[in-house]
Amino acid sequence: MTTPLPAIVALARAGASRQAWRLFVAAGHDRSSDPDSLTLHGRLLKDQALAATGLERAALAAQAGAAYAAAAAARPATYPLINAATLALIAGDPAAAAARAAEVLHLLETTPEPDTPWWQGATRAEALLLMGDTAGAAGALADAIAVAPLAWEDHAVTLRQFAVVIAAQGGDAGWLEAHRPPRSLHFAGSLHLDAPESDLATRIDAIIAAERIGFGYGALAAGADLLIAERLLAAGAELHVLLPGGEGAFVRESVAPWGQQARFAAVLARAASVRAVGDAALPDLAMAEADQLAMGLAVMNAGALASHPVQLVIGGAGPGQHSARLAAHWAATGRRQHVLGSLPAAQAQPASPAQLAAIIAVRPLGQPASLAATLALADRLPPLPDATIAGAGDALLLILPDPAAAASAAMALRSRLASTGPVSLAGHYGAVIMVAGQPMGPAITTALAIAAATPDTAFYASEAFAAALNAGTLPAGIGCALVGDLARPGADPVPLLALD
Repeated sequence: MTTPLPAIVALARAGASRQAWRLFVAAGHDRSSDPDSLTLHGRLLKDQALAATGLERAALAAQAGAAYAAAAAARPATYPLINAATLALIAGDPAAAAARAAEVLHLLETTPEPDTPWWQGATRAEALLLMGDTAGAAGALADAIAVAPLAWEDHAVTLRQFAVVIAAQGGDAGWLEAHRPPRSLHFAGSLHLDAPESDLATRIDAIIAAERIGFGYGALAAGADLLIAERLLAAGAELHVLLPGGEGAFVRESVAPWGQQARFAAVLARAASVRAVGDAALPDLAMAEADQLAMGLAVMNAGALASHPVQLVIGGAGPGQHSARLAAHWAATGRRQHVLGSLPAAQAQPASPAQLAAIIAVRPLGQPASLAATLALADRLPPLPDATIAGAGDALLLILPDPAAAASAAMALRSRLASTGPVSLAGHYGAVIMVAGQPMGPAITTALAIAAATPDTAFYASEAFAAALNAGTLPAGIGCALVGDLARPGADPVPLLALD
């Protein structure tokens, strides 16, 4: 079945550009002279150019620019023309870039378009930048942002484009920092504070202001969590709460013993989002899963907004292994971090039959495969000493403690299976219970459900997997983009992301 253009556009907008390109070519859209097809052709080639280097980057940029220019010639519009201008610069032709940018300014002044004032202002700023007028571009960008100050995702797209232009010009992109959306904070800390709350509040406020924090991700335990969340709300930040085991269990374990129920309820009522994470029957794993999700969501939100993730951890007088592990995990990525108070050295958690793990489900498509044939797929895997490999129905399960290793293995396996027939891959992250060598639990069921909903050649993963992956150091060349939700009877839908 030929994939219609709007469906491919949706994939491209979601960031699944490689899958979009495969479908675009398979449908024959790459041979079309229709302006919409040419515009998408340019966009997909542009994604390839920006992922390449050297002569390949320049050649792909020239091809992408030609497609955009052809679209603009067939139906004059600023969107394809400004992209053609930027791609001419990336291809090594600054004179052509400036000439096309001048055409863009002329179109903006003479031909009304149904675009938003934000887009018109951002396009004007990009054209001025391509013409070498950095001061004019900065002023036009500031004016555009003033028109739509909360359109952060749109700002992020423009900032990424400007960074590409400035790099191609050999300029200094430092002036873009003043225009970036607010930063995203992961927060955590001790139940037992070793300093007066008023003193800590002053220090937290200073960090929030200095870092320009606009989003916060964490739990709401008594002590540090609640204090940080209150200061985020006081600063006007958007608060996203993750509760290990669900609200009831969390309040019983981490709020009520300190008499903070009213304070907890007041903060929870003002949160932008609240989600239960993990199984209350496995409290330690639920806490660890919520931590991974909170860290990863902070990183992913910052990435989506072309901003920066930051962590704030507060130590205390009581046991601090939980906070210490989070601080050590974040510090290992080299991201921005603030630690108030002292933390003990982080220690590894003891082994248990139930462990948090990344789950990769590989499912051959088409005719049902025998379990033996499915398990034979494991022969194509790279060496994975920490992996558990098992079969479940017509799927191969790969269980690894490290999400990055699991993602890399899935990508390698997809590449090796490219010529053997249709296959889909799915990723999930959660508690896995080993029973007689067989992985069990709801997380396994979810991974298999994702695999059943994943199209040929694609690699779809749950938000939990993507967050756990982003909480660490994302493997080079792997990106995540939201593509939709997996509906589940009687349960919340699972946000799905394409890994590419």
